[in-house]
Amino acid sequence: MNLKQAHWYPGHMAKAIRAIQEKLSLIDLLVVVIDARAMQVCMQLPIVTTKPILYVVTKTDLADPLITETVLSSFQKQQRHYVLSKGKTPQSRQAIIKALDRLGTPVWEKQLRKGFKKQPLKVMIIGVPNVGKSTLINLLAKQKRVNTENRPGTTRGQQWIRLEDHLFLLDTPGILPPKYSGDDAAMTLALIGAMPLKQLPLDTLAYRLYDHLTSHYPSLLVHLHGSLPKDANEFFTAWGNRHGWINQQQVELQRVFSDFIQAFQNGELGKISLPALPV
Repeated sequence: MNLKQAHWYPGHMAKAIRAIQEKLSLIDLLVVVIDARAMQVCMQLPIVTTKPILYVVTKTDLADPLITETVLSSFQKQQRHYVLSKGKTPQSRQAIIKALDRLGTPVWEKQLRKGFKKQPLKVMIIGVPNVGKSTLINLLAKQKRVNTENRPGTTRGQQWIRLEDHLFLLDTPGILPPKYSGDDAAMTLALIGAMPLKQLPLDTLAYRLYDHLTSHYPSLLVHLHGSLPKDANEFFTAWGNRHGWINQQQVELQRVFSDFIQAFQNGELGKISLPALPV
């Protein structure tokens, strides 16, 4: 089974996409939350709009800083608006609020030209599952308004949240396109946790992640293994032996694969960014 065949697209996601598209006419700005480890893939959302977009980049502490800088440089050339969310800090909140105010200024100016009073900005927030959207909303709201869990599918409906007197935020469930053009996108989304691991081939994901480390982060493999492993089998066997995951003299590879992937998701392997696609 390849990753495209394993693509996770439950029925409620199609419903969520339709609901988001219907609400776009009611909002002034769109916030797209993207994981720094996979920015280009996270931007591939099935939403079409002409409304101003602010990209909020999360989990920058887990990503390769050189890759992050390269992608953000392309953002600047394309005049995309973005903010780096650096944890649950007042500084991050202030930077995002200021960016929303800047993007909202033309909206308010248009209202004044038409003789209307300045109205609160209506902002919609979207993103793939498990990208840190709920954590970001709680930061912006300065209190826990939505549940946060390190798994996809936690937010299941839309809700309006007041951020400031002049800002209202519409939360939405995490969404994914019904299909991707290549295997790399599906692999990347699975590895960052946008799809549940239990529905995906762990061996395929683990070997693809190992190959990515071999190609782009060999020094991390040396650090993890003690030396450069001759192949993936040696690496995973050693991983299982270190943890004592042996059953009838055989390494429990499914347990190794799951732990290896979760170690990446938790940032325990190092600062890693995944295969990049065109922005």
